[in-house]
Amino acid sequence: MDTDLQDGVLGGWTKPQPPTPEVQEMLTSLKEAIEDKAGIFFDTFEVKTYSTQVATGTNYRIKVHVGDDMYIHVRLFENQKGKINLRSVKINKTDDDMF
Repeated sequence: MDTDLQDGVLGGWTKPQPPTPEVQEMLTSLKEAIEDKAGIFFDTFEVKTYSTQVATGTNYRIKVHVGDDMYIHVRLFENQKGKINLRSVKINKTDDDMF
């Protein structure tokens, strides 16, 4: 089955996947913008899981460990030219929260 398909539906989200160096690097490159949007500085900033959705580029949902038992959920969009845009940041999440 194509990894870009969820439950056989084109455009669906993939199941949560373990972090990759590429996703961590993409997230780290936007750390300052994410902190600005959240209004919080994060000492820890590690991808826990992520999911993708292919559209006219790629949407990313990323669960990020930011210290102790705290997590945030970040949504990014990477267009077909590789430009990455921060879509949203949700704070006060836990490891058990679904994104």
